[in-house]
Amino acid sequence: MRIPLPPLQTPRVLGVDDFVLYRVTYGTLLVDATTWLPLTLWEGRDAEQLSYWLRGHPGAEVVCRDGSLTYRQGIADGAPGAM
Repeated sequence: MRIPLPPLQTPRVLGVDDFVLYRVTYGTLLVDATTWLPLTLWEGRDAEQLSYWLRGHPGAEVVCRDGSLTYRQGIADGAPGAM
């Protein structure tokens, strides 16, 4: 018996970070920064993919990220009103 996952709700505070899948392959992880629950992850760390996700999941008011200019661009394009 499978229990369906609850529908994904975009958190008010979103965390974005990258991680290493293999030696030279990176991925992106999105978490709810208030509960620390992971939301999604994908291979790669590019602005276009982050921007696409943010446009499809509106509601993030604050986005925490590292110093990556790539994530900065993705946030600016996908959630221009977020801090």
